[in-house]
Amino acid sequence: MAVSTAADASPAELARTLGVCGRLGCDEMVLDSLARHLMSGVDQLKPDQMQQLVQGLKRADHSPGVLLLDAIQERLQGLGSDVKQQQADSIKEGLRELGHEEAHAPNPKQQEQTERSARYT
Repeated sequence: MAVSTAADASPAELARTLGVCGRLGCDEMVLDSLARHLMSGVDQLKPDQMQQLVQGLKRADHSPGVLLLDAIQERLQGLGSDVKQQQADSIKEGLRELGHEEAHAPNPKQQEQTERSARYT
C-alpha cells in the first residue's frame, strides 16, 4: 500500500513512512522503493523529518544507497544553523551507522550501498 501511493506522497510523508517502516522492519524492497521516490524531495525535508527518516533506516539496519545518504548529508549541511545541535548529531550518527561517511572513506557497508544503488538505477 505504501509503495503504490508513494508517487503522490509529499517528501515529508515519504520520510515519515520510511521512518515508520524502518522501525517496523518492512521488506528492504519496500524501503528501497520509498527511498527512490523521496530522492527528488530531500531538499524539502525539515530537520525533524530527516532525523525520523535516518533513525528508521538505522533501526532497520538498512541503507538504501549512497545517493540518498549523500542527499541527506547535503541537506543537513545546507540547513546550517537552522538545525538544533542534538538533531544534527543524531542525523550524523545515524548516517555513520548506515555506513555513510562525509568523505566517503572505505567502509564495510560502502560496497553493499553501491551495489544496491546500481541495482535500482
